[in-house]
Amino acid sequence: MIEHEKKECKKFRKYLDILYEYLFRVHLEAANQTLSKQLPA
Repeated sequence: MIEHEKKECKKFRKYLDILYEYLFRVHLEAANQTLSKQLPA
């Protein structure tokens, strides 16, 4: 039973890592676009 929980935990951690990376990239994209708008071309 405990082994099963460890597996589930690893899967969950991996999922969180992917989610965080995705959110981080989206955040960077948004920040870049905001900076581009602020700087006169």
